[in-house]
Amino acid sequence: RALEQATQAIEAQLKEVLKTLERWYGVDIITKDLTLNDCTLTSTFNNSSIYEVMESIKFAKEGIEYAFGNNNTTIELKGYCND
Repeated sequence: RALEQATQAIEAQLKEVLKTLERWYGVDIITKDLTLNDCTLTSTFNNSSIYEVMESIKFAKEGIEYAFGNNNTTIELKGYCND
């Protein structure tokens, strides 16, 4: 079911995208720098794994880094937005 939903296009502030990804993939995403929440992201995820999605975000927003923790159920974002 998550993969079916993941074929939708997303255009929103990063904080909204992250909430959606938390629901789709059953992970908790922690933002270390609150200014990241205001980044704008436009993307389409087609049957992508959470790893592919995070790499896509990192590529689109070059100042963002992420790390998986807690048996891959938590993702920590840090850095800055290059909007």
